[in-house]
Amino acid sequence: MKKTTLKQARRAVSRNLRPVGPAVDLLEPEVRSDVVLPLTSSAGLVGELLKSGGLVGVFVVEWGYDAAEDNMDSFHSWLSKNEGKLAKSVPKGTTYRGTYVAAYGPAYPKSGRYRTFWTFRSLDDIQHFGENGTDVFKKLRHELLGFRDRSSGTGFSQIYQVAAGTPLY
Repeated sequence: MKKTTLKQARRAVSRNLRPVGPAVDLLEPEVRSDVVLPLTSSAGLVGELLKSGGLVGVFVVEWGYDAAEDNMDSFHSWLSKNEGKLAKSVPKGTTYRGTYVAAYGPAYPKSGRYRTFWTFRSLDDIQHFGENGTDVFKKLRHELLGFRDRSSGTGFSQIYQVAAGTPLY
C-alpha cells in the first residue's frame, strides 16, 4: 500500500468513518426493439392459396436501398435487360417478384428509393438463398446488389410471413 493511501485510511479510522460498501439499486430495464415474431413454416395451412395464386408466398423478403443518382440510368437499363433472366434463374422454392422504385412519397426515405421483393416457400429456402441457385443466378444477384449505394446510409431488409398459423409469443 502506498503511504498516502495508508495515511488516508488511518485518518478515516481515527475519525470513526467507515468506508462506504457497495450498494445495489433496483434496475428497471427498458427494452427498445421492433416486434419480432418467430419464423415458422405455415406452408401446410396455406398451400392451396399459394397454388391458386391467392398468396404471394409463405415468406416475403423486402430489400430497401438506394442506387447512386449518377448510376440510376445504368441500374434501370440493367433491370430492363436482366429481370427476366433473374426471375428464371432463381433457386427452387424462391421467386423473384421484381424491383420497384418509389414513384410517389418522400424523396429521400431512410429505407431508400428501391425495393426488391423475393418470395420463399420455406425457412430452408431463405437460409440457403445466398448459396443456392445456378451460377447465372448468383452472378445476376451479385450484379443487382452492386448497384446499391452503400454510402447513402439507406438500406434495410425485412421478412414478412403469412399470418395464418403464425404463433404470437
